[in-house]
Amino acid sequence: MKRIYLFLLSVSIFATSIIDAKPALPAAIENPSYSALNLVKMAYRNVSRNYPKETNLMNAFYRESISKESSCILLNEAILDVNKASYLTGQTDKVVIKKARGNQPILNGLDKIMVKFQGGPNSALLIDVVKNPFLGAELHELNDKYEFRYGTPAVIDDVNYLVVEFDEKYSEDEVLYRGKLYIEPKSLAIARIEFSRNVEERGDAYLNFVKQKPSSLSMEIKHAKYVVNYKEYNNKWYFDYSTSDVMFQVKWNKNTLNSNYTLKSQLAVTSISNKDVKLDKRHLLKPSDIVADKVKEYNDTTDWDIYNMIMLLAAK
Repeated sequence: MKRIYLFLLSVSIFATSIIDAKPALPAAIENPSYSALNLVKMAYRNVSRNYPKETNLMNAFYRESISKESSCILLNEAILDVNKASYLTGQTDKVVIKKARGNQPILNGLDKIMVKFQGGPNSALLIDVVKNPFLGAELHELNDKYEFRYGTPAVIDDVNYLVVEFDEKYSEDEVLYRGKLYIEPKSLAIARIEFSRNVEERGDAYLNFVKQKPSSLSMEIKHAKYVVNYKEYNNKWYFDYSTSDVMFQVKWNKNTLNSNYTLKSQLAVTSISNKDVKLDKRHLLKPSDIVADKVKEYNDTTDWDIYNMIMLLAAK
């Protein structure tokens, strides 16, 4: 049976792992008297002070999976070298796969769709909303596109954070986002962001995710959830990990049952160096690349259990 390929855009495929933040004691921290919007703008104006000005070499562990209903049909893992570009430039991050392992999609004779996870590690870095524009809006557009309000201050890993909740102002036009920003009150550094794309009951939302699909296939995005976390070291905040979770439903016609697919990814940084190492251009991972297609190029005996433990610790 001829299989039809469905490609998902890299920018929109990420997994989520939400930390249950404990409410801060009222006496420990209070929300500022100025507006939540002003706090967010101040946080972005302090990016040059709080985040690296130079390119850093990062080693990272990456994992992606595709599930149909409750069955995992694809799992890939990779060890990466990442040139994380300066937060003061528009340069993009560069990625090279050092080692990888995984499987080709597990399909049965009834499957008419093959889902391809495009972008992978590049996508996991692209949702660095401190380095890149804030979720579809430049700084001067924030008030036009989003509403901001203070949430209850929170404590994560014994550190107090101001919490700013946000949502799109108008749902008729762009499919934007809702979520929470965790801001360290002294430095005004964004330490964490949890967000979801407002895809619910938006029939056209799939256009933001799908690169190619057959015209006879109907599709609905059920949820799209993301997390980006940063870690402070020597008074600078570094990209620490990102996760994503995108679920969509497909149906061929009125007489067929719906099928649910879930795509998840995680990227966790394992070490950081301030060396600006030039990665081999021949091996750079392109945004259009598909990790599953590259796994077969690698064959090694790496102790992957260590990296799996790192991923578990990062998500806690």
